[in-house]
Order: sequence, then structure tokens, then C-alpha cells
Amino acid sequence: MRRATAVNRQHRRLSVPDTFAFAIAESREWGLLTGDGTLRELAIAEQIDMHGVIWLFDQLADGNHVAFDRLHRGLSDLFAHPRCRLPANEVRRRLMRFEMQCD
Repeated sequence: MRRATAVNRQHRRLSVPDTFAFAIAESREWGLLTGDGTLRELAIAEQIDMHGVIWLFDQLADGNHVAFDRLHRGLSDLFAHPRCRLPANEVRRRLMRFEMQCD
């Protein structure tokens, strides 16, 4: 609780849930899964293992954990959301890869 409060005071742009996620990941030596730019910057500065949503899709695909058609549909739906800020070129690359694997 103290660490999350301190992080929140130092990094006002972070949401309260993000400060708690950071504090827990730091104290337990866990990685973070985030798309928030400020949280990513803090994780890099503090040398906390961190990955983004596209990395998660790659892991699911590379490990054959989820069928490629489901990955394609899921990433397409996520990318179509109006608040999605994933990099378009990276999303398109994954969508093409998943589509080719479906055939």
C-alpha cells in the first residue's frame, strides 16, 4: 500500500489501479502486462519485466495455445474498438500471420 501510494504521488499520470499493479509486480518480482505508456516507461526505468498485448497474442500463437482463427477474430475485435491504441502496422502483421495460418 505504501509503495503504491508513493508511486501514485510521483507519477500523477498513472491511475490508481496502475500504481497498485506496479507495486505488486515490483514487490513480488512479477512481470507486467500493460498497454499504458506511462506504466511502461516506469517499468523500464525500474527494470520490471513488462510486455504488451501484442506480445500476449504472439505467445498464444507461438505456443499453439489458441487456434489461429480465434486469435485473428480476437485481435480484429480488439483493434476495431474505438479506444484501441495498438500500433496499426504491428496489428496488421499479426492479422496477416494468423490468417495465413488459418488456411
